[in-house]
Amino acid sequence: IARPVGERLEAIRRTAIRNLTFGLGLLGVAAVVMVPLSRRLTQRLGEVTEAAGTLATGDLSVRVPEGSEDEVGRLARAFNRMAADLDAHQRRILEDERRRQQDDVARRLLDADHARKSRELEEARRFQLSLLPEVLPDHEAFEIAVAMRTATEVGGDYYDLHGHGRGPLTVIVGDATGHGAVAGTMVTV
Repeated sequence: IARPVGERLEAIRRTAIRNLTFGLGLLGVAAVVMVPLSRRLTQRLGEVTEAAGTLATGDLSVRVPEGSEDEVGRLARAFNRMAADLDAHQRRILEDERRRQQDDVARRLLDADHARKSRELEEARRFQLSLLPEVLPDHEAFEIAVAMRTATEVGGDYYDLHGHGRGPLTVIVGDATGHGAVAGTMVTV
């Protein structure tokens, strides 16, 4: 049995050409639509990548446009939250460090003031002790001994003795009310 196939092959060829043309048209339309869409997507991802690089250099004020509700938009929002949290954390660290340095300076000033006052009190104590007799008089009628201990660095106590041999012995004792530099000054006066 022989049949003519030329006509049918031509129909198949036309259908194949039409399908190929339609397919290529669809690919062309897809390329025209997909290329700008992919460019937009890669541009938005590029913005996030560039912002991450800026953030890595220490610029915590960098933010990216959040845009749409798609994955890239959610990524941008997450990035902006992270950058804001890092910025707030960095500010807290800097504030804590500034406060610690202020406390350290205040402590050093207090220590220096304490050391200065201690030196001044020690000088006042030495001065007060210098007013007391270095050598006690040698008297035939009395055996003389003295002791003094102040309640603080400087006190309001004073004594002096004059006399020798068999003559009169003069004993002076002073005690100003209170303790400290004021009482020591009163006795000195």
